Amino acid sequence: MRKYLCGVNKADCTGDFTMLNSGMGKSMKTHISSEDAFKCYSKFLIKQGYIRIGSREFFKEGNPILVLTKKCRFGGILRRGKNLEGTGKSFCPKVYHQAKSGTIIST
Repeated sequence: MRKYLCGVNKADCTGDFTMLNSGMGKSMKTHISSEDAFKCYSKFLIKQGYIRIGSREFFKEGNPILVLTKKCRFGGILRRGKNLEGTGKSFCPKVYHQAKSGTIIST
């Protein structure tokens, strides 16, 4: 089971609270799919004054056009953590063998 981070602060995020491992803090709002994380971030941009001009493109006066990652690849992936029984209740970042990107988490 995976969860996805959207990059929006807790106050504006539409996700649900999820327990994380101790290195990431106690909890954070996450989404059940990358599409939900994309929708949350899109709503946040519109709230910040951006205008949606395409499916992934946003424009704000005086700024360059912002193009988001595809919906199917959007968000930071979290995987279920591990404990002695083999099933974890907390989540931690998913790391691929040759990761070409990362997730920045501010607490």
